[in-house]
Amino acid sequence: MGREPDVHHITPVREFENPQRAHTVDNLISLCRSCHRLAEIGSIDVSPSRTNNNS
Repeated sequence: MGREPDVHHITPVREFENPQRAHTVDNLISLCRSCHRLAEIGSIDVSPSRTNNNS
């Protein structure tokens, strides 16, 4: 069975003076659970330059 994707903050919430600003669409990416874990420990790059397909 499939699972719902995890939502990952590209820039961590803790880096925002106002945490509400961390929850914008531009700062979020959906990942499978295992990729989310890897992103959290820095094993995969989910920086905006890697996730932006508009170039």
